[in-house]
Amino acid sequence: MAAGIGAAVVLIGGGLSSRGDLIVGRRGAPEPIALADGSAVRLNGQSEVRVDLGAHERVLRLKGEGFFEVAPDRSRPFSVEVDGVRVTAVGTRFNVDQRRTPEGRMVEVVVFEGSVRVVSNRGMTMKILAGERALVSGGVIERTTLIRPEPETDVPSWAKGWLEFDEATLASVVEDLERATGVQVTLSGPTVGRALISGRFAYDRPEDALAAMVRIHGFKLTRQQADQFEISEG
Repeated sequence: MAAGIGAAVVLIGGGLSSRGDLIVGRRGAPEPIALADGSAVRLNGQSEVRVDLGAHERVLRLKGEGFFEVAPDRSRPFSVEVDGVRVTAVGTRFNVDQRRTPEGRMVEVVVFEGSVRVVSNRGMTMKILAGERALVSGGVIERTTLIRPEPETDVPSWAKGWLEFDEATLASVVEDLERATGVQVTLSGPTVGRALISGRFAYDRPEDALAAMVRIHGFKLTRQQADQFEISEG
């Protein structure tokens, strides 16, 4: 546990987090952080969450991406808030991701077990079940069924050290890789960022993951510095 910052405590590894603590994600596959109520949080890199475990509700304010395993307590609902979106559960397991898209910010919620209630920043409400995903953009919630939902006992792929994509743009793939590993990638050329990527990539060796991605489209990968790369048209 690191030194306190104001009323908060910065946690970057396994530990116990109580009311008012600030949990900060780190690079690589994360260890779960135990909360004082028995719940647990895993944070992706460049992510953080502030914990407020009150007498009547449990509220976590998220920036970035986190996986939440909620200890049941019907008298104290557990909510994650990000970009005006509120995801509430009583006891379940779900992932919340704050993303940037060409159309603006988007919040993605994936439920692994049980169900959650998603409320958008415009008041739209929807119940999301295990094996489903909610995408919240511009106050509108869209629900889809996952083609290959993870088993109930599993955790998101990013929490296990690899990233999985199904026709995601290279720009969004690079964003995920940068967040998980700390590398910096420049995309050069009008078509590079829009190229679609599918597959599973381990991120313990970012250069190997990038090399595999560029081979798919015949792009060129150039290392500029130790942790800086450029992807350009071949």
